Amino acid sequence: MALPIRTQIRNAVATLLTGLATTGSRVFASRVHPLTANDLPALLVYARDEQVEYITSTTPREQVRVMSLEVRGVLSAVTGADDTADLIAQEVESAMASDSSLGGLVARMDITSIEIVTDQAAESTVANVVMSYDLTYNTVEGVV
Repeated sequence: MALPIRTQIRNAVATLLTGLATTGSRVFASRVHPLTANDLPALLVYARDEQVEYITSTTPREQVRVMSLEVRGVLSAVTGADDTADLIAQEVESAMASDSSLGGLVARMDITSIEIVTDQAAESTVANVVMSYDLTYNTVEGVV
């Protein structure tokens, strides 16, 4: 049985982002992955919510889905962290633009926001650059 489309998309993004200059192989397609200082800088890929619109009325109905996807760059909040966060964002945007259909899995990919935040509640202070994307794809009802 094939993996769910959401899983395929999340994995395709993680594969696309693996090997970037700043984060290297530290890319995780997972909602929860404990990171240590040795894992940083890293990228986390999350499939968030999804909006569904039916485009046919006969069964099985065809759907257009828009998935909110988050790519979170996590780095140590040290001197120059803002510059590193900007570099990570640039590398991610460039990589995502290089295959905006993710090998044909999605019809459209749009970056919707970039936010840089600091988390002082962690074991050590970390900075996050959060890049949000809307990914549009078509499917058939019940085949997700």
